[in-house]
This record gives sequence, C-alpha cells and structure tokens, in this order.
Amino acid sequence: MAFVDDEQDLEEYRQDFPEHEFVFLSFRSLGRDVIVIDIANLSDFLARLKEDHLRRPVLGLVFGSTPEVYVAIASRTAALLGLPRFLAHPRAARDKYAMRRRLAAFTRCPEWRLIRSADDISSMTGMTFPCVLKPRHGYGSMCVMKINDATELVRAYARLHAALVIMSQNNPLAIPSSDMLVESFLEGTEHTVELFLSASQPVIEIVSDKGSMAPPYFVETGDIMPSCLAPEERDLVLEAARCAARALGVEHGWSHVEIKLHDQAATVVEIAARNGGGYTRDLVKLAYGLDMRRVLIDSHLGTRPTQPSVEMNTVIGQIMVAYGLTLAFTTNGLTACKREACFREVNQRLPRWVPRLFAGPPYSYDNTIMSYFVFHPNGEQALALFQKMKASIKVHAISAWIKSTFAYSIFLIVLRLRHRRQPRSRSRAREGLA
Repeated sequence: MAFVDDEQDLEEYRQDFPEHEFVFLSFRSLGRDVIVIDIANLSDFLARLKEDHLRRPVLGLVFGSTPEVYVAIASRTAALLGLPRFLAHPRAARDKYAMRRRLAAFTRCPEWRLIRSADDISSMTGMTFPCVLKPRHGYGSMCVMKINDATELVRAYARLHAALVIMSQNNPLAIPSSDMLVESFLEGTEHTVELFLSASQPVIEIVSDKGSMAPPYFVETGDIMPSCLAPEERDLVLEAARCAARALGVEHGWSHVEIKLHDQAATVVEIAARNGGGYTRDLVKLAYGLDMRRVLIDSHLGTRPTQPSVEMNTVIGQIMVAYGLTLAFTTNGLTACKREACFREVNQRLPRWVPRLFAGPPYSYDNTIMSYFVFHPNGEQALALFQKMKASIKVHAISAWIKSTFAYSIFLIVLRLRHRRQPRSRSRAREGLA
C-alpha cells in the first residue's frame, strides 16, 4: 500500500516496480486508480480499507514524496490491517514538542520552550540569543528561523503565524496552530543519518554531511555522501541517531535523523520516521547502489536488508536556492558540465529564455532553482571536480524583500491562490541512476 502525493510518485512506482501490485492512497485527487483518503469520514474510510484487505491482503506500507504527511494515518492503517507496527510513537513524528520530550529522555537535544501566544514571549525569562523559532506541528524545515534578539522574536512569531495559517489551507494534515518552539541555536557541522531498522535494530546506517546553510533561514544547500567525518566522529553521530530512533520507537523501515556535531558532542536536531526527502533516494542510489524504496518493499516481502560493504561513489549534491522574491533569468556553464560523465542534473526549473519568479524563504519554501550531483569513485577527485563545476555554473537573478507584515500576509494569500490554480509538476533526471 503506497501513500502518494502527486503524479510523479505514481509514475515512479509504476516505472521502478512494475513487478509489484500497489494500492495507492492519497489526500489528493490523482486519478481513478488512487483512493482518496476521506478525513471527514475517517472511520468509514478505514473500514473500507479493511474490507479490501480481506479480499486482497496488503503486505506492507510505503511512502511517496511527502511521507511525513501520512505517518499518523499510516500508523492507524497498519494497526487496523494487522500489519507489523513501524512506529510506536507516531504523534512524536509530527509534533516537535512531543518529539523533544521523548528525545530528551534518550539523547542530547537542544534546549526548548513552547510558545502558544505572543504573550508567552514577553513573559519568558532567561532566554539566550541567538535562538531558533520553528512551528510545533509538521512542515519539515519550513518556516524555521534563526532569531538574534527579543524584538526580532516577536516580529518573527507574527510573520510565521500568518504564513502557517495560509500553508495549512493547502495541506490536508497541517494544523493551523499558533504553537511554536523556541530552541537554543546550535553551533557546529550538520550531518544526516539514514537508518533502516528491522525489529527495532538498525541494519543499514548511512551518514552524510550537509552543506553550509545560510541563516536566518535553514534551507538545505547540498550534501556529501558518504560523510567525510573521521571514524570516531562518525561513531558519535551514529550513536546519537540510534538513540533518536529508540526515542521515537521506530521498529521497521527508514528513519531520517538530522544531527549537529560540535566539540566532540552530537546533538539530535530532529528525526523523521521515513527516508530523507528531496533527492535523497537518488543520492543513496548513486553512492551505494541501493534503492531506498526497493529496500523497504523487499523487507515487506521477507528479504532482510544488509549494510552496503563499500560505496560506489562519493556523491556531492548541490541545491541552488532562491531567497526572498527572486526573478531568475539564465544559467551559465550548465551545458558544458552536462557533457561530463561525472555530472548529473537532478532538477532544473528554469526554462530556456523565459525568466521565472521564485518565492524563497520566508515567503515560500518551494525555492529550488536547480540541483545537481557531481560524483566519482575517489572522494578527493569528487571534491575537486565539484569545486570546478560549482565555479562554472552561475544563475543570473535579482531578488527583493517584503518588509511589511501586512503586505507579507497579502502576498502569501495571492501566492497560495496562484499555486492552487497551477498543476503540480516536477522534473527529475533519473537516467543513469538505476
């Protein structure tokens, strides 16, 4: 049973796994062969799934492009159908306050405070700056901001609350809540761990390094896989990830853990009960020859996955992002890079000869102009090739900012209405990644 979120998810399942039969579920209307989850009458919907399961048994659950949206309903579905439980504490996978409370009992995590209204900010004592403000419920890394002082915190809270109200109208499981977390800002390098667990035990552990972000907005700009950490540092990161998975009660399937490393101490930023999003699946496939979805599907069919013995390539992913309101015109140097065997374009959203307007943080997080991989079996050679190609690729653009909170709210409404009228589409170059 596959939880999907757009047409590309359907295309990828049909293209990559033609030997399997899937039941597709979605909160969106994606065609007659996709069952639309009925939130208004959830009990009747689940009863229908159970009847279908009795006629045609389901062996396991897998996710599409935005799996965190489906974690809660998937947990209920697994229990209803008698499938193995994949997550003991599904609420903690969507509620960052519940997640922090569980993580604190198992591993090192940032100090945090819950804010439920603007009054809570004025009454806080002992708050240290800089800090991080983030929504309590879901949204991944969207609307996460670095805050430098109390005045900025009050202003940011009002702006993010306006953004979340609009975002919730286009997300079937988003909670339009004023609850947010204020957390201590962590220094250090950031790393990601992709864990696959079977019977609550990690059987695959893949560590990668994140590219430097550009606060105040925590937007991912790239990755290196496998990690360049020394073995003892890698062990610190892995142990923190294992503790985080135990805290969330991940029993089966992929888990995505984000960790900061500073002064020989690993701190868990967040954990999700799913594989990493974006281009992570392609990244793992090119680095290790593993298809993350196939690993999960095969595990439901009785094949226990194993840790890859050696990487095929060192892969460096680069994401070129827009901030504020960005009008992008052209990209120079890309054509020459695409002729190199070590280069792979992942996502290109800038049509030729046609300028495109991107709304980056804090206005929107659908902000990737383009992304690409540079890879080589030798790690040092991969890094050298990446630096050469990064220097040659240039995006010509201009950016602007909306400073008024009122104008910002109006812009968000217009942006959301425009987004609803446009068909969802994404392009991903998958050739050569199989």
